[in-house]
Amino acid sequence: MSGAAFPDEELLREALEEVAAAEPGDYVEEPWGSTALAAAEQIATEDGASPELVELARAAVDRVAESSQLLELLDDPAPLEARLAALRAHLAIR
Repeated sequence: MSGAAFPDEELLREALEEVAAAEPGDYVEEPWGSTALAAAEQIATEDGASPELVELARAAVDRVAESSQLLELLDDPAPLEARLAALRAHLAIR
């Protein structure tokens, strides 16, 4: 979930909105899931994210954790599940 940073808030928002707007339990396909997680990681580690972006990040992480192609693509999803839990915890204190 690392890589190049999103250069501005508009791109962060776009990366998160598609996944965050999904209904709970909706299946999140790739590359939407991994892109949203990368954006959420950036928000979790940068200072000054707006409350709206933090909420979008939380919702996107929840949707990916609930039902996503990303989890299915891994032979062992346990490391990703652990990282999702840590990301959720970090976003909760923002």
